[in-house]
Amino acid sequence: MNYKETTFLFRLKKFGIKRIFLSTDFLLAFVVAIILSTISYHYNLTFMLLEKTSAVYPIVATGMIALIITSLAIITAIPDDNFIKFLKQAKIYENLLFMFWLISIVAGISIVVDISVYLVYSTITNNMVGLVFLWLSTLLTSYALFAAIQTIGDIIRYGLYRADFIK
Repeated sequence: MNYKETTFLFRLKKFGIKRIFLSTDFLLAFVVAIILSTISYHYNLTFMLLEKTSAVYPIVATGMIALIITSLAIITAIPDDNFIKFLKQAKIYENLLFMFWLISIVAGISIVVDISVYLVYSTITNNMVGLVFLWLSTLLTSYALFAAIQTIGDIIRYGLYRADFIK
């Protein structure tokens, strides 16, 4: 494996952008963002929700990064070389590692967007601009959360496979 094959964009192409956008966790995050945005627009709560979420979402995203780093440490520290080879042959290991990278990037972008919204909140006067920021920050934070839950579920599943593999 050369350096180019370890870059994020190479891994993203190999994993598949379409696969990300059609994943259950992304679609669920998209629906949550649409529902929250629709409700906030309908009841004229956009600015109140924007103020509250811009303070809470960075905390959630930071928690997701911590959780992902911990999970990544567990996966990469598996001492069973045969099991790692098994995951690689099944083309699971690289995809699993990529998901850690993707979630970290999405959570990081979410933190930047949310802190930016928090800093410029008082200057946003247009309801639609506020609504777009609310939708975007909800989408990013929700996706980081749902993707982390999915990835941890995958780790648990592979842990169960490992138990069968060791037998």
